[in-house]
Amino acid sequence: MTLEELEKRVRALEDAEEIKTLHREYLFYIQNLEIEKALDCFAENIITDVANYGIIKGKEAVGKFFRETIRRNVETGLKATGCFTASSPGLPKGSGFREGTTANM
Repeated sequence: MTLEELEKRVRALEDAEEIKTLHREYLFYIQNLEIEKALDCFAENIITDVANYGIIKGKEAVGKFFRETIRRNVETGLKATGCFTASSPGLPKGSGFREGTTANM
């Protein structure tokens, strides 16, 4: 393995760890209703596909959804059915992760 190949592999592993950390932070913020901090985990051009709610585009629209629907579900102890998927374009290619973050809510 060349030095260049090794550097590329290390970078991919570091990128993967950053994505995992971001995902854990996002889930923590949502669970604790820290909506603005949760939104900071995403790019302005976020696209979400929420089970039973459909596709939501843009940070402002996703923020409204978080503040209204997710907050209500967490506060009342209800769990949304299916998965909440948020995709933020530009995640590192070759990191071993598909573009986006998925969490059961």
